[in-house]
Formats: sequence, C-alpha cells, structure tokens
Amino acid sequence: SDRERLRQELSHARQHGMADELTGLPKRDTFVRQLEAEIGRVKRYGFALAVAVIDVDNLESVNKRYGRPAGDAVLRCYAGQILSKFRTYDLVARYGGDEFAVLFPNTQKDGAMHALEKARKSASGTFINQDGKNIPLPSFSSVLTQYSPGEPAAALLQRADETLSQARLAGYNRMVVALPTA
Repeated sequence: SDRERLRQELSHARQHGMADELTGLPKRDTFVRQLEAEIGRVKRYGFALAVAVIDVDNLESVNKRYGRPAGDAVLRCYAGQILSKFRTYDLVARYGGDEFAVLFPNTQKDGAMHALEKARKSASGTFINQDGKNIPLPSFSSVLTQYSPGEPAAALLQRADETLSQARLAGYNRMVVALPTA
C-alpha cells in the first residue's frame, strides 16, 4: 500500500512538473516540502529523522572524457538503480546538478549510515554502457545529518550543504556525519 501510494504521488509529481526530467525523481522544492512535513510528524510523534545529501564524485570528468550523455547516464543509473534500493517510504530527490538528497523518516543515524553504505557498495560494482564502452560508475560522497528538535528545515539543509562543501575539499568517496550542535 505504501509502494502504491508513492507510485501515485510520483505520477502526480511528474504531471505537475515536480519531477526532474532527467532522473524522474522529485525536484529539490518537493524534497524541501516533504522535509517540512516530516518535521511536523517528528514534532507530533517524536520520531527520529535523518537526511543525507549525496554528491556524485567527479562527474565533470565523466562528461569531459565520455561526453554529456554519459554523465546523464550516470545520474539516471544512480536514480534508477543505486538510490532506488532505499525503503519505499524514504524519499530520494534530485537536489542539484550532481547531487541527490534522501529523507529517512523514523530513522536513527546508524540505520541511515547502514543504508548509505549499502548504496556505496552497490555503486562501486556498477558499470554503465555508453556507446559500447563499459564505464565504471563514479563513487559518491555523502553527508548525513539528524534533525534536532526545534530546528528549521532550512538550517538542517544548510548544515548538510556546508559540511558537504568541506568534505569535497578532502577528496572523494567519503561519508561525513554532521550532527546538530547543542
């Protein structure tokens, strides 16, 4: 029933321009609205809420070496194969150019880290076929953060974005946890 409900919501999103054309995933605005709704549920019921921002490592080099269609194929592969393996009620969205965001409702840090690690392992053994060439899927770096009671959605996302920017400077294939400060 959850899966059917999500299919209907995704269909509705596509019909109303809320889905990214390349990946078919919800756009950033839709993700933010759902995050705000989940924060409301957390306030009412006290559930945990984790959010991850994922950056495909060095996508620019794929575009330069194999062409833009290969880079697009990488993003579609992440959307359709790698990130689609999260639970049906986790929301995966296209967050930016080479970024995705994942909303993990009712999930503690350890559970979300485990899910991200499974996605990382899946990506490391995946290839895309572009113009007869098998191209290894680039790794990804991610930031995982946990909602803190009373925190606005914008502050949670800003913390994730800033931490991801810092992590990029340190290299590729990283998972960083950015917990709220007390």
